[in-house]
Amino acid sequence: MMNLLQFLNLAELGIGTAVGFSLYKPLYDNNKDKINEIINLHRCLYQKIGFFIIIGAIILMMFFPLIFEKIDLPLWYPFATFITFLVSVLLSYFINYNQILLSVSQLDYKIQFSYKSWLLIKVLTQIVLVKTTQNPYIWWLIAEMIFSIIASVSLYNTTIKVFPYIKRISDSFSSLKNKNKIIITKIKQVFIHKIAGFALTQTSPIIIYAFISLKYVTLYTNYMVIVTGITMLTNAIFNSTVGAIGNLVAEGNKSSIINVFNEIFTVRFIITILLCFGVAVLSKPFVKLWLGIDYILEDSTVYIISGIMYITISRITVDSFLSAFGQFQDIWSPILETILNIGLSIILGSLFGINGIIGGVLISLVLIVFIWKPIFLFSFGLKINSVRYWLLNMKLFIGTFISFIIWHFAEEHTAIADINSWWEFCYKGGCNILIFCMPLIIYLLFVDTGLNAFIKRIKAQYS
Repeated sequence: MMNLLQFLNLAELGIGTAVGFSLYKPLYDNNKDKINEIINLHRCLYQKIGFFIIIGAIILMMFFPLIFEKIDLPLWYPFATFITFLVSVLLSYFINYNQILLSVSQLDYKIQFSYKSWLLIKVLTQIVLVKTTQNPYIWWLIAEMIFSIIASVSLYNTTIKVFPYIKRISDSFSSLKNKNKIIITKIKQVFIHKIAGFALTQTSPIIIYAFISLKYVTLYTNYMVIVTGITMLTNAIFNSTVGAIGNLVAEGNKSSIINVFNEIFTVRFIITILLCFGVAVLSKPFVKLWLGIDYILEDSTVYIISGIMYITISRITVDSFLSAFGQFQDIWSPILETILNIGLSIILGSLFGINGIIGGVLISLVLIVFIWKPIFLFSFGLKINSVRYWLLNMKLFIGTFISFIIWHFAEEHTAIADINSWWEFCYKGGCNILIFCMPLIIYLLFVDTGLNAFIKRIKAQYS
């Protein structure tokens, strides 16, 4: 059901990112008229997308009798479920379009309090209703819709309180587009990037099913659930830095921008490499305890998944700075990435099975995301030689290699293969991560990478 809505939601791809980029400068200059103008353009665009989604949803629901022909439940179940989630999606287009102001102004905590707190109450209410009512699913859907509306209205009111000057203006959509042609151009560019990104995430299971079996799709999906959860958690931790990066770029102090990039990149690298190490080393005992030994993938497959995970998480720093600079014009890169991804996955998959399929994904990410994107940022955004970036990477990977060697010699004392309970998993897993982590941190404290500057910044903030 959510996949169907996600497909319809593709229409939005690009608008939020492009509008966010366009707001950094007027927010920094406190240009209220320009901010109001951009938000009104954003409202018009989102409303058009909302109506497109409504029309698409109506057409899609006409096929529900065929799509859900074989389910053992009354047909009103998928209709009611789809409409409930559809309302939740449409609220973001017709009511909460202006929440982007909170995000780019580094006020994400207000979104957490005014919106997500209601969603937490919703979940708790749904748990109670499911356990205490005679028709639990009906009441679950009712609670889903009611609390979605309450949360959206709460977020809208919060945004208006922070930005009371946001009003509807009489300018037509055509007039707003003509005044902000750069935004429309950026939307088109970002749209191509997002479409390619969506294609990349959806093709691997299909290719695995085509070349191997449905069983391996299930095994792969189980591991991707772990990876996706970790990725979402990491992005949530660093989400507040996106607005700060935009404001920093709006100030235009290149030296500060470079220093902050080094700090964020280094800290994110440490967290990412530790998480990837955890997945590579601990995913086997985790899956064994979670699902059973029959659901474990080969070590070589897990290592490739860990490599994909590293690039997927670490790329956010470069992508955030590219967004702040509004550098989206390399539309050839996501197209080439998609072609490489699908092409290499098919070719290598026919030769090496599942390792070849996800290996094709990894190769495309290395060539475009790991190599090209930093070059693009430093050449067109920061406008300095990208050698600085590669030197920073070299220092970080040297530290990682040293830490891995130390952990490898200590591994025989941690006995990961002998984990047979969740207690052993937590204890031995924690010991392994600590053994790997400590040498890396100590090394980076003595090397100029940005970690020391980050620690000084945190001390200054809380002293």
